[in-house]
Amino acid sequence: MNYKEHFMLTHAITADPALEFAAEVRAGLTRSGQKELPSKYLYDDVGSALFEVISVLPQYGLTRADERLLRRHAHEIVEQVPGPVAVAELGSGSGKKTRWLLKALCRRQRGSTPDSAAGRFVAVRH
Repeated sequence: MNYKEHFMLTHAITADPALEFAAEVRAGLTRSGQKELPSKYLYDDVGSALFEVISVLPQYGLTRADERLLRRHAHEIVEQVPGPVAVAELGSGSGKKTRWLLKALCRRQRGSTPDSAAGRFVAVRH
């Protein structure tokens, strides 16, 4: 089996979270042009709740557009993924957007439940 066809590593796993944090902050603040910090360091429970409020404001349509696209095309997206799959999504927040993909996966296989890095769990019922 060719692992490149079935797996995609999007973030390296490090042994020391403090070193990872320092490296990502350094990289974000020393880059040319606009500086940035990974949002994973900015959202605790209060930050996650604040983002949920911001995302429903009329001026912030990105989340609603994402959700519409995922709701409309979840089945097509899931059909492109060879299965069965194990899902580990570490930033689903409330799960509003990922629920559409997970429901499509659940129709294809059992046992997909989003788990947020903020510690909340969202159950997907079959």
